[in-house]
Amino acid sequence: MHMKKIIILSLSCLSLWAFAKDSPPIDEYKKLADQGGEDAGFALFMQHLSSEDGKFDTEQAVRIFQTSAEKGHPFSEFMMGKAYYNGWAMKKNYAEAAKWFRMSAEKGIPPAQYWLGICLHNGLGIQKNDVDAAQWFLKSAKQGYPPAQRNLGLCYVDGLGVEKNAEEGVKWFKKTAENGLPDGMFFLAFHYAKGWGVKQNEAEAAKWYGKAAISGMPDSQYFSGRCYQEGKGVDKDDVEAYAYYSLALSKNKDAQKALSTLSKEMTKQQIAEGNKRLQALKSQTKSQPQSDSAYDFEFFHRLLYHGK
Repeated sequence: MHMKKIIILSLSCLSLWAFAKDSPPIDEYKKLADQGGEDAGFALFMQHLSSEDGKFDTEQAVRIFQTSAEKGHPFSEFMMGKAYYNGWAMKKNYAEAAKWFRMSAEKGIPPAQYWLGICLHNGLGIQKNDVDAAQWFLKSAKQGYPPAQRNLGLCYVDGLGVEKNAEEGVKWFKKTAENGLPDGMFFLAFHYAKGWGVKQNEAEAAKWYGKAAISGMPDSQYFSGRCYQEGKGVDKDDVEAYAYYSLALSKNKDAQKALSTLSKEMTKQQIAEGNKRLQALKSQTKSQPQSDSAYDFEFFHRLLYHGK
């Protein structure tokens, strides 16, 4: 399997606010801010982000963590990189983004190491260098950052900046899948299904396709349908296949074709049961997979409140 391009995902102001709603109370951020120190500026930013009225002033937020970053706060340096990368309250500037990512990455911040790797891999604001990109992915992956673990797996599978090694790639896919990253689950399932870098195991493939499907990945929903239709790794069940194909229907063309063909072979009673199962699947399936950027804030929350 050739992965043509390593995944790049962006963070919107809306998802920032959504994260903040589930963060600790504003008073906790204020307490940290009042105590001063290197975390104070970023705590102020999070306090602003967590405003109860749900309003988000991008320019004010950027000013807050810019002040903190200029004082050397590692995660605020990373946030400046994100601001330039995404164009928050400023014009996009990949060179500035890469600069700030590197400053933070060299202080050991896993998300910064990951996004510096993204810049290096794609030649964004910095000379393209897959060897350096893979090394930064490795540094981040070793600290348990799921998106970096996935990208390092892709590097080994395709030989991007490292010697091609499918077994090593699968090792990192396992780590990212176990850490809950949906596309890591998908890549692991695919390799189990094909027997690439790991002994072929259709049951494991079906299991991980199923986990990724529930996490909101249309491609995994389609492949889960195929597993049930073909009886690979699970008992053959056209009704369950119908439900999974239907789940992926709006976002996967292969699922559309497969559902059209399968429906012609099913009775009205089977289709009715398939629609019931579809509703059950929908009730437990995320609307879309968690983005890479959501992990940036989970990391900071652990660092600030739990010291790990």
